Amino acid sequence: MHRLGPRTARLGVVIVSSALLVLAGWPTEVASERFLTPPIRVDSGPSSLGEANTSSSLNIGVVIQPAPPATAFVANLSAVIRSPLPAAVALPQIYSPALGISGKVYAHDVCGGLIDDHIYEYGCVGTNNLYLLGHSFTVFRGLNAAYHSGVIKVGVPLWYTDSAGRTWRYRVAQVRHVAMSAYATWEKWATGNLAKSGITLQTCDGPATNPELYRIVVRLYRG
Repeated sequence: MHRLGPRTARLGVVIVSSALLVLAGWPTEVASERFLTPPIRVDSGPSSLGEANTSSSLNIGVVIQPAPPATAFVANLSAVIRSPLPAAVALPQIYSPALGISGKVYAHDVCGGLIDDHIYEYGCVGTNNLYLLGHSFTVFRGLNAAYHSGVIKVGVPLWYTDSAGRTWRYRVAQVRHVAMSAYATWEKWATGNLAKSGITLQTCDGPATNPELYRIVVRLYRG
């Protein structure tokens, strides 16, 4: 049987080991000028023929590309963690102790439909008319109670803060108690254009058997 010399045997081990690395999924590639990692060097060692022990370099054509340093990933992760979050958009607010109102104002751009338990700005109205809707059994409960107790009078103040943080004072100018069955007679007054900046408050009213029979409509002007 033919016997391999030490030089041939060692070279065979390196080649087989490199092939196993490739099969295992290691990122190995053929050496080229774009790799800075030097090729694997193999010491020839003493030969079976008694040759002098010389050290020679064998370029076997395979290099293992080193993994990127962990510090690069950590630096990128730190940059992401330190990135500021987008600033939340502030919602407008209204406040009136006398009218029992305090809360944020949400947009309601649909011309019609139902609303939930928030104060909504109704968008389908005229210019200078900030039209605010709310249920009489939740967010505008205080407004309903103020009407029936006689608290709502001309001159009662209300403060409105917009999304930019600017606050203005408004004062009650008119109060109406209208039937939904006569909507056509007061709708234009309630939702129409205003000559100056104003707020219109609207909530429901009626007996327990029909709590939406009427509407309480309050007009306020800035000043």
